[in-house]
Amino acid sequence: MSDTQPLITLIVTFYNEAAYLDNCLASVASQDYPNLEILLMDDASTDASPEIARRYAAEDARMQLHRMEHNGGIARLRNRALDLAQGDYIAWIDGDDWIDPHHVSMLYDAIRQAPTQPAIVLCPMQRHYADGSTKDRRGLRVPYLTTLSSQEALTIMMTGDKVSGHFWNKLFPRELFDNERMPEGRVFEDYYLLPRLVARATCLVCTDRTLYHYRLHATSIVHVAKPQNVYDLLLACRDRIFFLRNNPSHLSPEVAHRLEIYPLKMIYRAYHRLARMDHPERHVYLSKMEKELQDLGLKPLRGIRYSSYMFLLSLRKRYTEWWLRRVKPH
Repeated sequence: MSDTQPLITLIVTFYNEAAYLDNCLASVASQDYPNLEILLMDDASTDASPEIARRYAAEDARMQLHRMEHNGGIARLRNRALDLAQGDYIAWIDGDDWIDPHHVSMLYDAIRQAPTQPAIVLCPMQRHYADGSTKDRRGLRVPYLTTLSSQEALTIMMTGDKVSGHFWNKLFPRELFDNERMPEGRVFEDYYLLPRLVARATCLVCTDRTLYHYRLHATSIVHVAKPQNVYDLLLACRDRIFFLRNNPSHLSPEVAHRLEIYPLKMIYRAYHRLARMDHPERHVYLSKMEKELQDLGLKPLRGIRYSSYMFLLSLRKRYTEWWLRRVKPH
């Protein structure tokens, strides 16, 4: 691989990740892809993260540290990174994770072998838990260079986590982000945007080697019990339903309608979780959630009505999965 390879921008986002950032940036610095731009995006950290990032940037000419003046959230940070990125391709890593030395080069090798362009490529990843345990090869378990159409990839993404709703184990052509940005002030921003990127791509190519290491710890967003986070999850699921309703060209109307069951179940779980939360802002966010439910033509449910409805949704989900196995996703 020579220096004539296209420029790839690797975006590292972090906020108060001093405990993990050194390990993350060491893995980024070890990448064997020769033409790499590395954007270190600091969301106004108050711990030692800026000093760690500044040290790496001083030692590695590929790295640029960009520090926000105030903490504005991950979506704003990622949007800013996209505005700065000069690469033909975009890869992402969170500041508490790490990657294999061949992460970028192997993803690029796969994407250039895609049968059509623009393509997205993804790799399996390994989850690392706070107790030291791991879970390997999360996601699709398919042979190297297995190719899914955008319709197939959208269907798999909507029905589960085999194609995760995150940016970090994937490589994207820069053009897919043209005129696309994440809703600022919210988390689960990649869950919102990724279906739109997959719909703009011609296909999704799968690798078979675990290249990304995802660290799950007490401060991970999925573990932080904040009403705002639960509300943001509901908004992301709402946006997926709107996406399914407004994009019949990517999926047949019947497939798109049936796929609504998956974000719908997550919406009701989020509402139920917030309703049981002991937090002073609980009622404020419950009111907001109920307004969003009304906009979707849904009603808030609690107690036995919630349990009964979730049971019916589970039956509907099983039927949907049986039905999808017997039809093409387009």
